[in-house]
Amino acid sequence: MTKQELLIGKHPDNSHPYGKWLAANDLPDSYMKCHRELTEITAVDDELIEWMAKKIINHHYTQFRISRLKEKYKSLGFAKYAEQHRKLPITDKVKKVMLRKYYLLIIFKHHKKKNLSRYIN
Repeated sequence: MTKQELLIGKHPDNSHPYGKWLAANDLPDSYMKCHRELTEITAVDDELIEWMAKKIINHHYTQFRISRLKEKYKSLGFAKYAEQHRKLPITDKVKKVMLRKYYLLIIFKHHKKKNLSRYIN
């Protein structure tokens, strides 16, 4: 078992969207470094985009907030709504950081039966 598997669990298999999309390679670790390299094994498709969008939205918004945003969308129309409600990052660097964050969240949820409290300070 690698240090990465001890910390965040195994990378999902191909029954999970991340497992279908990304291959994981746990790099050799050191005292101060523990990396998991992710590489695309298939192109991003509509199903993956839809799954990821739902995860991001449900992570950031409550159902009440989503219904309020839908109401505003209906009353304003797309152009005005999009101007007022830009919540997603524009720069590539921020997008990559957010993708890493969501990857870890999904892996943690996937392995939630593990006791992770010893790693969180």
